[in-house]
Amino acid sequence: MNNSVLLQYCRRLQAKDWRELDKFVRSPYFNQREDVVRLLEHLREQLPRPSRGGTALQKERVYAVVYPGEAYAEKRFRYLLSALLQLIKRYFVQREVEADPPQQQVHLCCALRRRRMERQFQQELDQAYKRLAKGQLRNPQYHYQQYLLKLEEARYTNTTLDHRRSGAELLEGVGNALTAFYIAELLRHGCDILALRSLQSHRYDLDFLEEVLRHVSQSEALRRVPAVQIYYHSYRAIAALDAEEAASEGHFQALKAGVQAHGAAFGATEIRDIYTLAVNYCIQRLNRGDRAYIREAFALYQSGLAREVWLENGVLSGYTYKNIARLGIALEEEAWVAQFIEDYRHYLPRREREQYWHYNLAYLYFQKRDYHNAMQLLREIEFRDVLNNLDTRRMLLRCYYELNELYALEYLLDSFQKYIQRQKAIGYHKNNYLNLIRFVRKKLQVADSNREALGRLAREVEQTEQVAEKVWLLEQLKR
Repeated sequence: MNNSVLLQYCRRLQAKDWRELDKFVRSPYFNQREDVVRLLEHLREQLPRPSRGGTALQKERVYAVVYPGEAYAEKRFRYLLSALLQLIKRYFVQREVEADPPQQQVHLCCALRRRRMERQFQQELDQAYKRLAKGQLRNPQYHYQQYLLKLEEARYTNTTLDHRRSGAELLEGVGNALTAFYIAELLRHGCDILALRSLQSHRYDLDFLEEVLRHVSQSEALRRVPAVQIYYHSYRAIAALDAEEAASEGHFQALKAGVQAHGAAFGATEIRDIYTLAVNYCIQRLNRGDRAYIREAFALYQSGLAREVWLENGVLSGYTYKNIARLGIALEEEAWVAQFIEDYRHYLPRREREQYWHYNLAYLYFQKRDYHNAMQLLREIEFRDVLNNLDTRRMLLRCYYELNELYALEYLLDSFQKYIQRQKAIGYHKNNYLNLIRFVRKKLQVADSNREALGRLAREVEQTEQVAEKVWLLEQLKR
């Protein structure tokens, strides 16, 4: 039973879910079987106890708890498991409906329309429109909600003879709301596909995307719709990077203006995704050598911090924390970065908080050439993430070298090489770091006075494509 679908569902339940599910299963509206209640009670008691779960959840033992004194019957037990599983699924649906009041309002209007409760239908529909209009959101979901309400109104009108004259106008409204929703969603998916193309070789295509782009470019009214405007300029900016750099820049600036003007019109997750699209655009420009986009990316991160965009359930990802610090340091905003590192350390994921705090503080010291303080912090860091571990060792290598800590450096070179060789999927990083280790070892074997040998080694470094810290290495060889 331990691998049953039912237990896979149960193991994902949080403490609050168990409490609410217990009420749900005990409600006679949803369930009238006492054996299902007993099964839920037993699972709730046993699942948090992994040491006992292996035997306590054997089929025969569970059956004996639910049906004491009765002989085990496989078919009956399977039906029991299925009954509880269906109730859990129904509970999940119920929770999702309860978490979506606008959708509840649509369902209520539908129920009133079907029961021909005309006055009550009109009251609830008017209330739904008012709530929708008063809300800040103008994202694709807003237009979808508007579409559903207008559709209910049109269906109601079609069954009411004295309202027939307004039917055509209502249907036009249904179409406009659906068009805004569809176009905004299609463009949003288009942006996701562009992001995937930069990571994968597989080609993804969306039907009608090119036609939609042409239509939006010709429709000023659609471009005034915040959801369409934001995703249209996002897509155009990224898609035009390779072919039309000037056009790409124009769309990026329009995207920034749209985010500034309409950021509040999107939910927390969606505005974070939009900011990420804009930052990723900057990163692609940086990868093409346009260093002006360091400032652009940094400004977007700062704007997002002010709006609390980068916090998800009150947590700032270590990746974002690191990116913001690195960009600020690249712009020589050391004082701002030092304050940021301290102020936002408490927002980091608890399990990684100390690691990311020390890591970014060490990087700040490292870039200021305060190798002693950087070294003290770097010695305490051990990430689960391989790339962060590689970067930590890279900085520590330079600290030991710059501080002439030769014994510690030799030990690190050996352990660093072994660590790299144990990693199976680090791509080009493997050669980069192995070559760094190799050249540092060679440098240690050459006296500083032997200019000829140092020159030969410098030429070898220059001719090797994949070398981490190549500029720094050449500086040491050409002093």
